[in-house]
Amino acid sequence: MPLLVEAYRQANDPDNARGYFDHMINSGYKPDDRCTASTIAAYAKQNFLDKALDLLLTLEKDGFQPGITTYTVLVDWFGKLQLVEEAEATLRKITEEDNAPFEVHVSLCDMYSRAFLELKARKHLKILEAKKEFVSLVEKNRFSIVWKGSEAFVTIQVNY
Repeated sequence: MPLLVEAYRQANDPDNARGYFDHMINSGYKPDDRCTASTIAAYAKQNFLDKALDLLLTLEKDGFQPGITTYTVLVDWFGKLQLVEEAEATLRKITEEDNAPFEVHVSLCDMYSRAFLELKARKHLKILEAKKEFVSLVEKNRFSIVWKGSEAFVTIQVNY
């Protein structure tokens, strides 16, 4: 079932992804973090934030605790929507569990630069620069940030 959820996520069909997700739960399987993240990502592709948050609230009420994979999807989505406070709150949840993954810092750097929060963007850029994944992306010309005065133009081409 988790593969069907992922397949519908990639096909931009959040309703069928959620249908199989619910079927999996009703069949007695407990969703893992990856499957939940796929369902949330399916909603993110169609920008159905209300449905995604409803799913998370329902799961948390039933005892599910989202993990780093689900939180990473949320940080990326909140970043694209420039919901700075929500992205930062979700980041705090990630750092309580472990270090934030590379993709989270990419999303935050992008979000802060789009919101013209240069100091915060530079902070996450420094974190990125310390990671070996960043060096690889720069060498392949897949990541660049151009600062012009107080504005930043970010080009990020990272495949998650």
